[in-house]
Amino acid sequence: MDNRYFIYEVVGLRQSAATDTLNYPIRRSSSVFIRVPYSRMNQTMRRISQLGGKIVSIRSPTPDTDVQSSFAWWIEIVTAEPAVTYYFGPFDSPEEAASYEAGYIEDLEQEGAQGIAVTVKWCKPDNLTIF
Repeated sequence: MDNRYFIYEVVGLRQSAATDTLNYPIRRSSSVFIRVPYSRMNQTMRRISQLGGKIVSIRSPTPDTDVQSSFAWWIEIVTAEPAVTYYFGPFDSPEEAASYEAGYIEDLEQEGAQGIAVTVKWCKPDNLTIF
């Protein structure tokens, strides 16, 4: 079982009937920090978008002590429109990373991203989403 999780910083969420079911209040004027399991990252990104929010950062909760923050294989996806760099991972091998590539590309295409370039890298990204 994968127990990795990340913290999403989100702005612009609207309080609505859909957000009333969440365990935290939504205030449009400030950031909301949401703890997201690795296995639900894409689903959470879509939900935030549907609720009118914008993810301004994604980070590991404790990057200095988190074992997952060490160098590993990551998928780097750069989109021309919107101009964003995404990192997905970490993975144990380039083959494992490549096996997930198509799903990430499909999600970004469904969200309207254009000019998608993909690279599998051995690295340690400081930020998982760069605007």
